[in-house]
Amino acid sequence: MFSHGAFPDVRPRRLRTTAAMRRMTAEHRVHPADLVLPAFVREGIAEPAPISSMPGVVQHTLDSLRRAAAEAADAGVAGIMLFGVPEVKDAVGTAATDPGGILQVALGVVREEVGDALVVMSDLCLDETTDHGHCGLLDERGRVDNDATLARYAEMAVVQAEAGAHVLGPSGMMDGQIGHVRRALDAAGHRDVALLAYTAKYTSAFYGPFREAVESGLTGDRMTYQQDPANGREAMRELSQDLAEGADMVMVKPGLPYLDVLRRVADEVAVPVAAYQISGEYAMVEAAAEKGWIERERAIDETLVCFKRAGADVILTYWAVEAARRADRIEALAEEVREAGGEAEAYPLDVTDGAAVDAFAEHLGGECRVLVNNAGGAFGLDPVASGDPADWRAMYEVNVLGTLHLTRALLPALIASGDGTVVVVTSTAGHAPYEGGAGYVAAKHAQHVLARTLRLEIVAEPVRVIEIAPGMVRTEEFSLTRFRGDAERAEKVYRGVANPLTAEDVADTIGWAVTRPPHVNVDLLVVRPRAQASNEKVHREG
Repeated sequence: MFSHGAFPDVRPRRLRTTAAMRRMTAEHRVHPADLVLPAFVREGIAEPAPISSMPGVVQHTLDSLRRAAAEAADAGVAGIMLFGVPEVKDAVGTAATDPGGILQVALGVVREEVGDALVVMSDLCLDETTDHGHCGLLDERGRVDNDATLARYAEMAVVQAEAGAHVLGPSGMMDGQIGHVRRALDAAGHRDVALLAYTAKYTSAFYGPFREAVESGLTGDRMTYQQDPANGREAMRELSQDLAEGADMVMVKPGLPYLDVLRRVADEVAVPVAAYQISGEYAMVEAAAEKGWIERERAIDETLVCFKRAGADVILTYWAVEAARRADRIEALAEEVREAGGEAEAYPLDVTDGAAVDAFAEHLGGECRVLVNNAGGAFGLDPVASGDPADWRAMYEVNVLGTLHLTRALLPALIASGDGTVVVVTSTAGHAPYEGGAGYVAAKHAQHVLARTLRLEIVAEPVRVIEIAPGMVRTEEFSLTRFRGDAERAEKVYRGVANPLTAEDVADTIGWAVTRPPHVNVDLLVVRPRAQASNEKVHREG
């Protein structure tokens, strides 16, 4: 231990004096690229089914899973881990190796939706597909047969790889599972499919909500194959075996109760280390927050940074999208406002969720003078003839319904203020079509018409309605999202344009419009970079 002097010469609090200082000296940060979203997809349902013990988490339909994957990619999340829930379960988990099984179909749907923008992972285990709920085949005495199970895992691995998985997660804790699966994949020509080894998977009381999510009818327990919570050194033995058999990544599960194991694993290996914040950990925070016993957002942030501090490179969490949307960014902006003497509160919100928006309005307590609807998001450049309805739906939900939800919820408070302002940030795409932009153009035109209609409807009220329509704006996410994470295509959008607009330019424009005298309503303000004369006329140098 190094000596750093003593008080009063040494004052550690100097490095905690301001938000900027604390950000600069923080040892660990959670980035969206650290996060993986676990998702459940269930066969035979027409609408997403809420999971009662996991508020906010659902069993997806294929359509809703498609949207969830696109949303995760849009938020910058690194990956998605899929769990399938078939309609029919049997003793050998037939659905697990059926190319038409729900998990395999879901893998194809997600890859079709996001391509390589997300790392698409699949759970390789039998518990979701067997009627007895165990992770392996049972022998005549009802015990899990390790070696017979390995043969099933090998079959499952090939089917999942062929369905489109980038990464397989053998989670059954069978001896030899990594080596057996690796050899099967290589023999089938899937050498690039990676393996995430569940190196330390403990027999835990925290799996309860997960078993509801996958509708597991477990008989007995899993103590003969999952690890004893009392053991730490045993995890190192499992680690050594997994690495020797070809694991590309290793994982500790559950997360928070086993941070000591996570730290030991991270200190030992040169491969990426993952931690799974499992269903029970999620449910505890949500339940306590619902009771008002803890601050939900702070608890989420604290648990996630704990994983980073303990050595996790990758974190599987049901809060992945929420955390990615606000990780460091929104709160950092709020802190900057506070440091400058203003008041600010960061409030993560899914604007497509009407109930969540209503809760946000209630949280504001009936006070609101300015609402800036800054919803956005474009997917693809497909022509009308081959446009993906899921993309169109997602763009409409975010741009149009998001604006509708917020405006409707906050309009009473804006009117009550006696001097309210609604800003709707649309796009020049909403005013003039361009080839390949049909879905985005349609959504932005609808948002433009919403703003114009609102202006007519509330002209007698003390509320201004301002539409800001930016042209080419270079931001961190917009084009990257549009092209499913293809950085090269995203970069080409701005190539040769000397000075595209920035987010700061648009913010400055909004600030100017909002601060005009109360009787001045800027109905429509189109703002483009000097190098852009229209949606399709852009001057590029070189």
